[in-house]
Amino acid sequence: MWNVGEILEGRYRIGRVFTGGAMGIVYQARHLAWDIDLAIKHPRSKFLQSSQQRRDFESECETWSRLGLHPYLATCFYTREIGSLPCVVAEFVEGGSLGDWIADRRLYAGDDAAIVARIVNVTIAMAWGLDSAHDAGLIHCDMKPGNVLMANDETAKISDFGMAKELSGAGVGFAPGWTPAYASPEQLRHDLVGRATDIWSWAVSVLEMFTGGIQWQSGPVAGAALDEFGERGRKAVGLPPMPEALFDLLSRCLRFKPAQRPASFAEIAGELCEIYEDEFGEPCDAQKPDLELVASDSLNNRAVSLLDMERRTEAEALLRQALTDDPQHPEATFNLVAARKTRSNSIEVWAAKNLQVAADAEPGNEVTRHLLAQLQNWLGGKAKIPLAAVFAKPRSGSDFSADVTRFRRLMDKTDAAIAESRWDDARRYARMCGDIEGFGRHPRLRRIRESLSKSP
Repeated sequence: MWNVGEILEGRYRIGRVFTGGAMGIVYQARHLAWDIDLAIKHPRSKFLQSSQQRRDFESECETWSRLGLHPYLATCFYTREIGSLPCVVAEFVEGGSLGDWIADRRLYAGDDAAIVARIVNVTIAMAWGLDSAHDAGLIHCDMKPGNVLMANDETAKISDFGMAKELSGAGVGFAPGWTPAYASPEQLRHDLVGRATDIWSWAVSVLEMFTGGIQWQSGPVAGAALDEFGERGRKAVGLPPMPEALFDLLSRCLRFKPAQRPASFAEIAGELCEIYEDEFGEPCDAQKPDLELVASDSLNNRAVSLLDMERRTEAEALLRQALTDDPQHPEATFNLVAARKTRSNSIEVWAAKNLQVAADAEPGNEVTRHLLAQLQNWLGGKAKIPLAAVFAKPRSGSDFSADVTRFRRLMDKTDAAIAESRWDDARRYARMCGDIEGFGRHPRLRRIRESLSKSP
């Protein structure tokens, strides 16, 4: 174990140590160059007894790091050896785990309506996060509240893909390391695992939120526990009842045969959004994330991670791809200059112009103006530009869900106006879209603007 205050590799200063996890030890650490807190985790030795186990762990974590930014997934920056141990370096989420929130009752603050709304929002966020992982070909294999992190704004983020498996075809072989109380029947039988495996464990986790704690020792018993819960009116002592429609959904997710469960988390999340709106008369906060909004951010994020491991050629390729997708991306522009070891007047002038265009497009974006000032100081010889200095951080679902809805509606109005040749209306709607903070350079808006520039 590393000690609080210890500095590793000249790069990470250990803050707190969390030793309670069954799978590994987690450290809160300060990245001294990036000036942000990270979570560093390494598995316990019993899960790394062979070189193949070590290679599998590193491979699956590398896949996790390629998932990119997502409001409902904890970001994995990279996996690397630290002190001869393979470690995951990931986003640190300050609120603790969903398991903590269940145990200390933070999940149950407020009146019954507030509790149900919070729980359903969390279940939807988990579903969207797992849907994205599945789309990328990654099966979690140990879905449980202890592996869901909670930000202070109540945004849930799926974490701990260290025991995940890459999916190919109908399923993958037996995946060790799962937690018995959440395990699917196929996991206990040591059968193939797949998307349906995570669906089972997700449903068990949702049931736990409404019962206030695990009341079964083996995951396959959860179906019977749900039936008993239904006989008690879908209600645990001191907690509000589970909505009937959600109970019916969980019943389908806890069918013993994987093929009889819902086909995907996209289907589940869509149904949950309808359940929320039926219950509360308004859309939930945890809407389907607009990943196009953060696509270039993901590439920049990955590039800075590679720079931290001194993989400069790969990092520059990702930064150029980010700028192909979003030509005025501020952080990618700045980092491409920072990544180069030699000074080049042409690229420095280009970068300054690019950042000025980005700043003009989003006048309220202080990050862009800060980067522009840093670059100008460097060009004037007043300061050194730091290597890999910045990050494009994901906005949480609760931060941008309302803005996403407004943006989509305005974009739809813009498209309709263009289809009807109402050019003044289209330009007005496009300007309104650009005024939404964080959306001024959205690829969809950029395509609309290019189209309008050629219109009468």
